[in-house]
Amino acid sequence: MKQQILFKVRDKRKEHRYYIDNEFLNGYAKNVGVYGQSVYMALCRHAKDETCFPSLKHLAIELGISIASAERGIKKLKACNIIVVERRGKTQSNVYWLLDRSEWKPVSNWSNQGKEYRPFKSIPVKAG
Repeated sequence: MKQQILFKVRDKRKEHRYYIDNEFLNGYAKNVGVYGQSVYMALCRHAKDETCFPSLKHLAIELGISIASAERGIKKLKACNIIVVERRGKTQSNVYWLLDRSEWKPVSNWSNQGKEYRPFKSIPVKAG
């Protein structure tokens, strides 16, 4: 007979935590793409009182992506009304407002510009 081991799960991490809405992962993540997801995670991590202001360069370095990719992610998040961007000037970083999910565009209102989802095709590899 197996011996049952009882234990308590304790989180001993010292780092601060950040939260994202489950609804983001349940439907919005695939529509904003990998850069939109990454940027949203970083913005959530930096947010205090629903706002944050990391520079594009900081986001790009932190995420290991190009500045252009960070901009693409922000553009997709703006298009879905997940964030609002407030421009502060040429020498200052933007302010990003993280909106409540009640203000997000419903997934049914999104246009995929006539493209349908297709899984990646396998690429044949030549041997040796």
